[in-house]
Amino acid sequence: MNPVSFPFTSIQLQSMLHYQSLPLDSIVTPSCIFHTLYTESPPADFQKSVEQFGITLPPLVQEGKDGLYNLVFGMEEIMTAQKLGFEILPCAVISPTISPLQYYQLLNHILKERGTTAAMEALLIEDAARHLDSEQVNHLLQCMGYSTGKGTLKKFAALSASGKEILSALHRGVLPVNAAIQLSSLSRQDSAMLIGYIEQYAVSGSKQKQLIRKMIDLIKRENSSIEAICMDWEESAQTTDPENIPQRAKLFLEYVEKRHSPHLCEAEEKFEAFAHTLQLPQGMQVHPSQSFESDNCSLVVQFPSKEKLLRKLEQAKNLLQ
Repeated sequence: MNPVSFPFTSIQLQSMLHYQSLPLDSIVTPSCIFHTLYTESPPADFQKSVEQFGITLPPLVQEGKDGLYNLVFGMEEIMTAQKLGFEILPCAVISPTISPLQYYQLLNHILKERGTTAAMEALLIEDAARHLDSEQVNHLLQCMGYSTGKGTLKKFAALSASGKEILSALHRGVLPVNAAIQLSSLSRQDSAMLIGYIEQYAVSGSKQKQLIRKMIDLIKRENSSIEAICMDWEESAQTTDPENIPQRAKLFLEYVEKRHSPHLCEAEEKFEAFAHTLQLPQGMQVHPSQSFESDNCSLVVQFPSKEKLLRKLEQAKNLLQ
């Protein structure tokens, strides 16, 4: 066990937490720093699990005023319990005697055990920075496995300030960290709309990276919005099969490409038409120069074996004379 990542012994953890069944209406949720990550309804599979097995991971709460408890972690459990009509809920109650630094170290420890995300870590660090001094924040970053310094804090600050739509998408695994930071430079409306397209068409990996880059370029170049940029697409999408998501995704990405690089797309179409007129046999392909920078082209011929290549090599050499 890494003593930096896990600063508490099991005995210390027991002294920091105790388990207690609490009335559901005594738990206050707006205080939870993670509440923006969740939708109003819990996931169907999570609700089904609670119906079958009950609450297996008690929500984490801290005693507040007037007999109320502030929710620290466990929004999905609370929402599911409310939906299923639970009146009493088993909870893990944080001891009121722990220090602020211990509080955030404990929360980080529990998040790692239950499964954390970059969005949750960003919100945790943002909240900790409001209650801890710089030395304590750096100590917390080390406990979380991150290097200390302004660069790390700047990255997490950008994420925590990016807005509910971006944080939620990051939390659900729709966006990687770098993509979330890129989208934070857009307006809330543009970032929400682009995330909607990414989810609707299941765009991920390098395709998602290229889509975000091109959309940001278009917004800056045209001084426009994603809604305006995609207006023609929305009209043409009405003629496609709404159930055929792969086809719609392909057409959408092609639309963005043509909008972003119309001259390149035109050159590609002309070259494809030229290649079609050649009627090349199977095993032979023609390729343009990179980005169509010149009129050069390459003829690629595939051979089933090295022996057949050697037999045809002299004929191939004569083509270049």
